Amino acid sequence: MFDMYKSEAKYREREASREEFDQLTRTLRDSDDLSIMVVGNAINMANGVFLQTHTSAAAFMRLPRQAQAAYVQMLAAAEDELREGDPETALGFGLFRIWIGALISGDEDLIKRSFPELVYLGEKGDLTRYLR
Repeated sequence: MFDMYKSEAKYREREASREEFDQLTRTLRDSDDLSIMVVGNAINMANGVFLQTHTSAAAFMRLPRQAQAAYVQMLAAAEDELREGDPETALGFGLFRIWIGALISGDEDLIKRSFPELVYLGEKGDLTRYLR
């Protein structure tokens, strides 16, 4: 019986993450090129730190749930701290946080929907392309 409540709560949490991701990306589509570049650069920074720390998504998934949750909390704290002074960077961290949450929860739909967006934005935020 309690499993039913757990699965219902998990479903609501996944739906909330999907809605948040969709709302954030809709907002971003109406933004100027510089804002999109900053968001993409923030995604690249978050991903770079993630890969330095965990080496891969598979390695991250082998961590205990408590460590995974702590990482998501760290991303959320960085996002909150940045929101006031650098909302575009906060948005990039938020999108990356949602993707990490989808990995943890095994939300294949959100992983498949969000990954191409993150790649696209990451390419827009790749500052080395402007130096060529």
